[in-house]
Amino acid sequence: MTTEELLAKIVRVMDVVEKDMKQQHSEMKQLKQRVRQAEQAQVLAEHKCSDLQSNVSTFAASQAYITKCIICQCSMEHPFIIVECGHSFCYKCLKIWFHMLLEKQINWRPSIPVHLKSAPFTADKLKELFEEGHIFSTRYSCLLCRKAVRNKPIRVFLTMDLITAIGTLVPQDFPENNPPPSNEGIWADVFYVKSNE
Repeated sequence: MTTEELLAKIVRVMDVVEKDMKQQHSEMKQLKQRVRQAEQAQVLAEHKCSDLQSNVSTFAASQAYITKCIICQCSMEHPFIIVECGHSFCYKCLKIWFHMLLEKQINWRPSIPVHLKSAPFTADKLKELFEEGHIFSTRYSCLLCRKAVRNKPIRVFLTMDLITAIGTLVPQDFPENNPPPSNEGIWADVFYVKSNE
């Protein structure tokens, strides 16, 4: 191989190397551009995520008056509405309130046997109070407005759905040991209904 051929070969190799380096430089430039775009997208996504979290918190706080029981201040896991006035409370708090009113109603009567005056109040005790003629009616009222309550409170499914939806976004503070009430005789220890036997 002559010197000229060797020089020509070196020039061709140098051209290939130069072309390859230009291509690598171009690819590196494109990669750096993509990295900058990705970093900008990440910053934008972080801002949007922060805004979304702020909006969710604001929404949850604005809905607290709907989802929290005014008595226990916990999310109403089992919300019920008083038909006569429209106020909502959790099942557990309503039951405690009604039992307290029942206890006040029967405790001042000395003729009522002691075993019927003591908690816990059960459907059987309530039945005995009525059927033995110790009481003829119960007097319950709403804790907020004191309006007389004559009808059994009704489960509020819309509020339950709202609490569930909010709970997927913001953790809820449900009271502990609050099993769902069964539909069978749910208010039997509060509202006496004479059986047709």
